Amino acid sequence: MTSCSWRLLVAAIGLGGAAVGGAAPNSLGMELVEIPAGTYRRGSADGKWDEQPAHQVTISRPFLISRLEVTRRQFLQFRPDHKSPLTAKAIGVTWDDAVAFCAWLSEREGKPYRLPTEAEWEYACRLEGAADGGRLAGMLDDVVEWCQDWYGEYRPEDQTDPTGPDRGLVRVLRGDKLDVDDRVILPIGYNRPANRAGLPPAYGLPLVEANLSFRVVQAPPVPTPPYPAETRYFATGVRQSTTAAAARYRPDPARPYFRKRHLVPTPPESWEGNVYEDASHQRRMTALGLHPGLGGHQHSGALEVLPNGDLLFVAYTCWTEYNPEVGLLATRLRLGREEWEMPDFGFDVPGANDHAPLLWTDGGRTHLFWGLPKLPGRPPFQWVTTEDSGATWGPVRYPRFTTPFGASDAQPINTAFRDRDGVVYVAVDGANSDSILWTSADDLRTWQDRRGRAHGGHTTFALLSDGRSIIGLNGRKDQIDHYMTASISRDGARSFTREKTPFSWGGSNQRSSLLRLRSGRLIFVTDNRNSVEPSPAEWRDRPGCTVGISEDDGRTWRLKPLIGVQKHETRDMFTVGYSVLRQGADDLIHLVTTMNRPCLHLTFNEAWLLSDGQWPEDDAALMANSAHRVDAVEEHTERHPGGQVRLRWSAGVGDDGRYLQHGPERWYYPDGMLQYEASFTRGEKTGREVLYAPGGGKVWERDHQPGGVSTWTQYWPDGKPKAQSSWRRLHAHGTARRWDPAGRLVSEVEFRDGLADVK
Repeated sequence: MTSCSWRLLVAAIGLGGAAVGGAAPNSLGMELVEIPAGTYRRGSADGKWDEQPAHQVTISRPFLISRLEVTRRQFLQFRPDHKSPLTAKAIGVTWDDAVAFCAWLSEREGKPYRLPTEAEWEYACRLEGAADGGRLAGMLDDVVEWCQDWYGEYRPEDQTDPTGPDRGLVRVLRGDKLDVDDRVILPIGYNRPANRAGLPPAYGLPLVEANLSFRVVQAPPVPTPPYPAETRYFATGVRQSTTAAAARYRPDPARPYFRKRHLVPTPPESWEGNVYEDASHQRRMTALGLHPGLGGHQHSGALEVLPNGDLLFVAYTCWTEYNPEVGLLATRLRLGREEWEMPDFGFDVPGANDHAPLLWTDGGRTHLFWGLPKLPGRPPFQWVTTEDSGATWGPVRYPRFTTPFGASDAQPINTAFRDRDGVVYVAVDGANSDSILWTSADDLRTWQDRRGRAHGGHTTFALLSDGRSIIGLNGRKDQIDHYMTASISRDGARSFTREKTPFSWGGSNQRSSLLRLRSGRLIFVTDNRNSVEPSPAEWRDRPGCTVGISEDDGRTWRLKPLIGVQKHETRDMFTVGYSVLRQGADDLIHLVTTMNRPCLHLTFNEAWLLSDGQWPEDDAALMANSAHRVDAVEEHTERHPGGQVRLRWSAGVGDDGRYLQHGPERWYYPDGMLQYEASFTRGEKTGREVLYAPGGGKVWERDHQPGGVSTWTQYWPDGKPKAQSSWRRLHAHGTARRWDPAGRLVSEVEFRDGLADVK
């Protein structure tokens, strides 16, 4: 190829720079390829949401990059005990180890070595891919490569030598997706220069075998500082001083209380289809101002009452359930408020299927467990922990087993607990239509498999009254005469016996919930019939769902119809779908459901459980605010560590006994700038609600009118409108529009009760 042809080819793909040179191999025999300074277009307008917006990136200085990934032989000179598979490449290397290797090599060579930035990696891949027989090898095979950056969403402006956000959940991986190939939904593929993935920096051997490797860059550190990472809204403005209020205020425990709420707005809830086969789905989502990573199906929910009294809900969000684009949605119901917030794209291991979240509050800490079931060599679960009610989260952790452990589906269920001896149990689906309780006797530092298996999938567990024995009600794939079975363990999950229960066994799209209340009673929530298989005769023609109450550790049950439930997304049956039960410090019981249309949040007390009275099935009555006035209103303040006001709000006690916001609320940045403002009447938002960026511009504002009607407007950093949508309660209702940064209208959708037509 002539130099003229080379320049024309480079220009055609949007790259600028001189021809690629080389350097002599280093002392480990690494061949280094010179990459010139230049400019290119990073990302892809036709790719995944996290490859957008495509933007111009300038690499201001040339650098040398290894032609191949670090080889196994080279890495063993640094880490002789590395148990890499017998391949040419060093496989299973953690990000931490890759960084340590670069530091070791820098000292050995007397030259600066480091990982490539994400921008450098894509630039080199595009540049070498443009050449006829480019000299960089293996960049787009099935071995993914670590980059220096924390993973974060792209910013729209042109950038020079970007280094990503200053914090994150995972470090960037490039070259391919992480999951196996089944149910992949991206038509343009994953072996592309623009494709992005990532894993926590501790992921790798000896934890699991994974196709993780890296190549090195010989160049000084990039001087561009990382940009401040975005804090998701569900982790913003979190109060730390409401724990006492959460326990003190409650409806009269002698009077039955029941309340119904919709849990997730529609959209994204209750959509069907595949975003990559039908681009109109993504246009509708972004027109509403919702995060483009959200899918139309929210499932396998997790719920917890946080120490400050807020409720946190996490579910996996997707268009199809098993593919690398599945992430975790998160939304919060703040103490004293009447409505769940708009959902965030909360947690994500990009390029891997994030699945089956489980939340558990243990004293002042809350843990979020979830699995990566389609990742080869996966661990049985992973988790993050918050000690401030979800304002900040620690790094992703993995179990360190001190015993051999069996296979699992890497899908946590809905229960975790600590027994009277301090042993922690976490429920996860097994690999053979059974369920596992992984245990830790030292506060999650090490884990054990006690080898016992409950007799069905999706088993929901609780401690018996002695504080050591365990009961599990088996959700599906196990039955006696079509009745659900119970698994009982009296030896700490080392073995289980099997018994018949009075409930119908479960099928697909069904996961029941079991909880021991503070009163000592067990409650169990389940569907009346199996979704696809035969049910016992007494349940076969009984519609709806049931709450079981047991005073004797599950030997006998009093049954009560569950009110307020809704139909399955696609089947002609009422269901609680995949459900979760939790009880707050105020003794109120919270039940959340998925797989029905839409997801629900039902709240009740034990007086309702034990009542025999008739309750209205009318949604308007069940969903109405039970408070008519708020008394004893007081202003509350929390401060930043430096003494500046952080949060200020007003709240009192409703005539129904609940803690309710009543009056203004404001949040402030450490420099005193306003971060958020809203007003409340009996816990309901009224008037204007605004979230401000650190510089003072609006991120979004929402105008709340009577009857639950609102208009939600989002803004670009320069103040131009980005998206505007109309809502009636949690259903999109009216015209939704989206504009590009230049102010051009790019999408307009008309919604009626959550349903849309693209113009």
